Amino acid sequence: MKIERVIELSKEKISSMMWNFGGSTFDEKSTKVFLDDKKNYLVVAEEGGKIIGILRGHYFPRFDIKKASILLYEIDVHPEHRRKGIGTKLIEKLKDIAYEEKVPEIWVITNKSNTAAMQLYTSTGAIATHDDDIVLEYHI
Repeated sequence: MKIERVIELSKEKISSMMWNFGGSTFDEKSTKVFLDDKKNYLVVAEEGGKIIGILRGHYFPRFDIKKASILLYEIDVHPEHRRKGIGTKLIEKLKDIAYEEKVPEIWVITNKSNTAAMQLYTSTGAIATHDDDIVLEYHI
């Protein structure tokens, strides 16, 4: 299995992602726009020529302090490949990238009730800094 940050994807790989991750919609143009912005991160787990895991992140610069952060926005592993450490490897790769780019913080939002996500994030070193956080959305 290969874990890497990708900066371009072929039509075949994008099709592989659509087959593997039916809940997400990927298309060539949108994927290219995403990958062309170096402040976006797409880390993939690939096995046998198919993408079996993805992690999407975004770089956030700050104007009030000198350090930036990365939002771990999404992580998913194909159901047939879950519970094999792939999610952990994807997160570890993002942590390596953050270290190389001198970004001192990665943050992620999830629900306490999402026990699989909570287990993954805490097992890879994430800590809850506040017990009362809530996510509010604006739908435009």
